Amino acid sequence: MKALSKIAIALLGFSVVLMIGCTDSAPSNKFSVSADDPATGITFGWYVPDSTLQDLIGPYFSPKIVNEKGEGLLMFFVVKADNHGIGGEKSGKLTMAQLLVPVIRMSGLNENDGYKIENTIVSPLTILAESKPLYSKLDELGFALVRGEIDFSIEESDDKIEVGSTITTQVGKTILKAWFEKLPVDSKSVTAVINPGSSKLKYFHGAESAQRFENGRGLVKSEGNTFYSGLNLESRPYFITLDKAFVWDFYFEGN
Repeated sequence: MKALSKIAIALLGFSVVLMIGCTDSAPSNKFSVSADDPATGITFGWYVPDSTLQDLIGPYFSPKIVNEKGEGLLMFFVVKADNHGIGGEKSGKLTMAQLLVPVIRMSGLNENDGYKIENTIVSPLTILAESKPLYSKLDELGFALVRGEIDFSIEESDDKIEVGSTITTQVGKTILKAWFEKLPVDSKSVTAVINPGSSKLKYFHGAESAQRFENGRGLVKSEGNTFYSGLNLESRPYFITLDKAFVWDFYFEGN
C-alpha cells in the first residue's frame, strides 16, 4: 500500500484506527438523501494501471479491470446535499469528497435474491467538510478520514451546466472545473462503498438514483499534497460525470 501510505502521511497525519463494528439494517444504521431534497455530485475518473490501484487499496481486494490494457478506474467523487439523514435523524448539510476504486465483487456482502449489489467500490480516502454524525459512523467502520473545506458550485444556462469545486485540507488544495451539455440519462444502481483497510467487511450499501450527465469536459489543478500527488494522472485518459437529483438509500454494515 505504498501509494496509500504517501497519501495518508500527507493528508491524514495519523494512523487509521481499524474498528470492528457490528450493525444491522435497522433504521439507526440508515444513511439517506431524499428525493425531496436531493444531492448533486461530480466524478472525475482516470484509467490507471492495475498495479497502481493495488498499491492504493491494499491486499484484501482486487481492482476491476475495465479495458484491454489491463487498466482499472481511479475516481474522485465530490458531493453536496443541503440535507441528509443518519440513523433516521435529519443531519443537515453534507459536503464530502472520496477517492474511489471499483473492485471485483466479493462474498459476504449483505444481499439476497431481491437485492443484488451491482457495484463494489473501495474508498482509500474520505474528506468531510460537514456532518459530524456521518464522520462518526465512517470512523466506527475504520474508513480513512480527514477534515477539510469543500466549496461546490453549479450554474446552468439554456444549453450547458458549469460545475466547480475546491477541496482544501491543511496540506493541499484540489480544484475541479467541468462543463456539461444538457443531455441527461437516468441512472440507477445498488452500490457498496467499502473500507479497504480491513480483512473484515466494513461498508455502506444501498440503492442510488440520479439524473446523470456523461459528456463532461474539464480540468483538475492541485496545490501542495493531495490525492493527485505522485499518481501521474496528468496524461491519462479521463472522464467526467455529473449527477443531479441524486438520491441515496444506504445502510452501514460491519462484520
